[in-house]
Amino acid sequence: MPDIANVNLLFLRRARGVAPLSRYALAADGSLLAAVPDEMEARTAHLVRFSAAGKSQIETTYSVETLRKTEVSSDTSRYLGITDDDLYLFVDGRKTRFLPDRRVAYVDVSLAEDGVRFACAFSDLLQSGSSVGLGDTAGRLLWHKDVGFPVSAVALSRDAGFVAVVGESGDLLLLDRGRQTIYSHRQEAPLLKVATLGPERTLFACDGGVGCVDSRGGLLWYTELVGTPVELAVADGGTSAVLLGHAAGGGRLVFLSSEGMPGWDVDFDEAPPTGLALSRGGTRAAVSLQDGSVIGYELDLSARLGSLADEIARTEVQRTLDSGDLAAAVRLLEGRLSENPADLSSARLYVETVDVLT
Repeated sequence: MPDIANVNLLFLRRARGVAPLSRYALAADGSLLAAVPDEMEARTAHLVRFSAAGKSQIETTYSVETLRKTEVSSDTSRYLGITDDDLYLFVDGRKTRFLPDRRVAYVDVSLAEDGVRFACAFSDLLQSGSSVGLGDTAGRLLWHKDVGFPVSAVALSRDAGFVAVVGESGDLLLLDRGRQTIYSHRQEAPLLKVATLGPERTLFACDGGVGCVDSRGGLLWYTELVGTPVELAVADGGTSAVLLGHAAGGGRLVFLSSEGMPGWDVDFDEAPPTGLALSRGGTRAAVSLQDGSVIGYELDLSARLGSLADEIARTEVQRTLDSGDLAAAVRLLEGRLSENPADLSSARLYVETVDVLT
């Protein structure tokens, strides 16, 4: 794999009943936030922070019914949880229901890295139509949009600027924070998972593979993989990871390069995987397993990243420039520079692109 020289195990801890990890649960310092039910008290759970070395500490405790999904970021003061019928907002120790006057069936929810905005997908109780909404943890529904296909998953970009939606019909839809459609894409297979950086890179997963859609809504690459997708994540530099489950049990974590080439993979024979988190720059990853395991990894990107930085950055930037999306090119380069400020080639590209934009 071009971008990853090695994947190092940092820690393996077990927390009984740990919820699947959230996509943006890895903080800049390498610490990881996870929701763990209390072993003694029913309807009680904790947010536990694992340090980069795996040392655990309870950050906060909350009371809630059994949740189908818990969404956290690196900020412990705001987090979410959904059941089939309710979306709960936990803010500064208070629990409230989102859209308390509406009866809907929730499909999925995705919380931004800052813990403020979130995207949710829901349908009416008769499941006759699907909608996507952008809300915030103050309890406001900022907008909602009806979509013409049954939604299977939704993903909010790390900066809350874009909402990606996929459905069992094979449809993919990318919206901006103003509810405008950026592009749509369609595959022949049902799409089960999605992750997005914005227009320049949106990934989808289906049974049998992972694909990437470019800034014009076209298929940039598609990679065949064996297994059912459990979760999907993408880092600012383009490195992505997919968590796969196997019908016979267990599963596999596969890292893909910015060109979609599968490289390093990790097998889980002891238990099926449940959740995946990938850091902003793609240097750390974490996985949760059904047996309560929480596993942290460090990705060594140093071996060939420097030699490929100019090539990869220029390819991505040129793609976005060709599409006329200068802002997307700037965002991509900002992500690379936040991870590696010494990348002079990306810095030069950044200056050139900003000059064109202004």
